[in-house]
Amino acid sequence: LQPIIHPLFADLCGIDSALSCAKRAELLCAVKPLENGEALTRIDGNETWHPNWMGKIDDDVNARFVKAIIDRTWANEEVSSYNLRTQGKSEIDNNNYKKDVITECTKSYWRNIHKQVCNKSNAIKAEKAQERKDLTHQRARRQTVTKSQRQAALKYESQSGNKGALAIVDTDFASEVLSYSGSELSADTIQRRKKADVGKTANLVRGYQWRSVDYVAFLRWLSLRNQKPDADTEEEWRACKQEAQDSATQETRQKGI
Repeated sequence: LQPIIHPLFADLCGIDSALSCAKRAELLCAVKPLENGEALTRIDGNETWHPNWMGKIDDDVNARFVKAIIDRTWANEEVSSYNLRTQGKSEIDNNNYKKDVITECTKSYWRNIHKQVCNKSNAIKAEKAQERKDLTHQRARRQTVTKSQRQAALKYESQSGNKGALAIVDTDFASEVLSYSGSELSADTIQRRKKADVGKTANLVRGYQWRSVDYVAFLRWLSLRNQKPDADTEEEWRACKQEAQDSATQETRQKGI
């Protein structure tokens, strides 16, 4: 029964049944239910079914789809094999030419497609969840580093008398906050906003130029300074500054800046 019933799934869903079994299954998994909840569409007299593979087999749309497969299998065999059946040469073996056997085979293949779709969906959900987790970790790390740099900047201003260090940490001078309309966003931007769980009212910041080596070195220097609060001599601070400069230079080279 499988060579007869499986291609019918493709036929009813508007897929070429002459394709390989693997390709038919792949395309069947891509079939989505209609937004209006209908089971099928009719265009120029041709019906295309849209079962909901993520649903239950007894749901209205899916039950109708399964019944259509069973009825089509039964009708096709009756029409095409009537004469051959009398000679014992029908396409379906006499033992399988029963409604309950056809029904079980049809439901079995439906469950097979259902399982494939669910597995793919779970894998995608797991991947997206991991991406959100990574982004959250990155944001938390940036917040921690920035807090540390601000603490060091306050100390630097009080000890050196040079004002403005804190403002440099608070402001990214290489970017600009923009007003925008949601319809103006690219598909890639919208997807990245979803992954980062960015609210609809969040500001959009567009960068114009990679931060200079000196700026990155200064931020690194602030981080190192906050990690070494007991460093008091000028020599120790020069060592921190050189370490920060080397680290920033290496990073910009790796990025091809």
